[in-house]
Amino acid sequence: MLTIIAILCTNKLQITANYFLVNLAISDIIVCLIAEPFYMLALYHRKWPLSKEFCAAVGAISAISMGASVLNLLAISLNRYICIVKNMYYAKLYSNRRTVLYCVAVWIASLISVSPTIAGVGEFGFNKYFLVCGYAMTEETWKCQVGEMVVKFIVAISTIFFCYFKILKEVCKSSCRSNKHKGSDTSQRKLSGNE
Repeated sequence: MLTIIAILCTNKLQITANYFLVNLAISDIIVCLIAEPFYMLALYHRKWPLSKEFCAAVGAISAISMGASVLNLLAISLNRYICIVKNMYYAKLYSNRRTVLYCVAVWIASLISVSPTIAGVGEFGFNKYFLVCGYAMTEETWKCQVGEMVVKFIVAISTIFFCYFKILKEVCKSSCRSNKHKGSDTSQRKLSGNE
């Protein structure tokens, strides 16, 4: 909440890159407000004390929000990559309108990633081993969850790693150029001082 308030109340922070931070904060708030309180309730009772349908809804909302959280981290890394490594494309790719569309796309992609489970291939329900409402412990659900993990986490983490590795290389190159430039300026000053 504090992140969202800070960005909304500070004009200097209202830049397109921070739209993704607001989107990330929203996904994290949803997890905290919907998943966590019911996790505490289930932990206290050592079972799910409410209806099965409500547990499935909580599980679906949690999965969508957690997926959106990962995809927002991916969007942030791509944003930083374009800004630092491919900065000639940044203004075109990250206009206000496009960035809002990217934020909406994050939620749509997260919803699509859990749609097989919502459509009935797997199921959301109470997981008695972890005492949470999420993916139920069935064979079909396990396959859906593995597919989702591969797409969402492995692809996302690989892309995030690639983006930040390229950013690090660009920063190192820039630092070397800056140091060489400072060195040549110092040499020039010494030569002119000697003359």
